Amino acid sequence: MVYQTIPILVRSPQPLGFGGDAVSTAMVQLPFMIVILVFAPSSGFIVSKIGNLKPTVAGAIIMTIGFFSLFMFHSTEFMIAINLAIVAAGISLIQVGAFNITLEYTPHRFSGVSIGMSVVLVLIGSSIDLQLQQYTCKHIRSS
Repeated sequence: MVYQTIPILVRSPQPLGFGGDAVSTAMVQLPFMIVILVFAPSSGFIVSKIGNLKPTVAGAIIMTIGFFSLFMFHSTEFMIAINLAIVAAGISLIQVGAFNITLEYTPHRFSGVSIGMSVVLVLIGSSIDLQLQQYTCKHIRSS
């Protein structure tokens, strides 16, 4: 996930990063964690009131907007923090809805296997994402 790469960006010396310290890294990541803290429990209530599909689609749209904004507007630490907060809101909505959708369409006796495989795929995707980011950054800098 992009969240793990933020300390590298903030602490890297200029012009590649912001030249910050551990405190400035925490200040950039703090809005992300606050939004996750607020939205994760409330996402469960939202899903229970209006169903699984609408919050999941809304979360995907919000997260896409957040990542696009992060791609376009990343010149200051403040802009990165705001865009990460938008991404966090989308992630919160997607996580609850996606697991509920998975369980809804899985036979009851296979629900544990289904959720286990979903978690494994999320973890694999998160680790591949970091490698793709490093590969892309390496080739962008060399060209």
